[in-house]
Amino acid sequence: LWNSTEFKSRFNHLWKTVAARYATNTAVAGYDLFNEPAPFATTQVQRVLAFSNNVLPLLRSAYASIRSNDATHLVFMMSNFMDTDTLVNAWSCPSPSSQGWTNVIYQFHHYDRVHYGMTGTNDFGFEEQKAIVDNIIRTYSQFSDQKQVPVFIGEFMPVEMPNFDYF
Repeated sequence: LWNSTEFKSRFNHLWKTVAARYATNTAVAGYDLFNEPAPFATTQVQRVLAFSNNVLPLLRSAYASIRSNDATHLVFMMSNFMDTDTLVNAWSCPSPSSQGWTNVIYQFHHYDRVHYGMTGTNDFGFEEQKAIVDNIIRTYSQFSDQKQVPVFIGEFMPVEMPNFDYF
């Protein structure tokens, strides 16, 4: 997708067609453009460059394709920054208003290794996780306030049920 003009064109045509089909359907809340885009990036620098060079241009074109047929439904946009460790990079996501976007929600999937209790220290107990979750929520709230965009944490899994309920 990232390196194919044909696939990008098909992707945008798909969203234009979907938006035309569901523009007046009140049962549809919005359009989730793609799941976890991760174009060839392992370091923080590579993630920022991949977002700027690959993900963001596709978000722009898909948004325009949708808005050509539907000006009202929500558009869920996801970056390639998935957790607290990389959320610092998400600050490079533009404010929707700077792009002329309306009814946009930035979505993140939060799978932080510490949050899973995978550091080898049995840190998935509620007291340890509560502080981690509080920090995650504080960080996403600051991001939301600064970018003036709602944030949706579409996926997360904190292992233990009390942690899940708290998150």
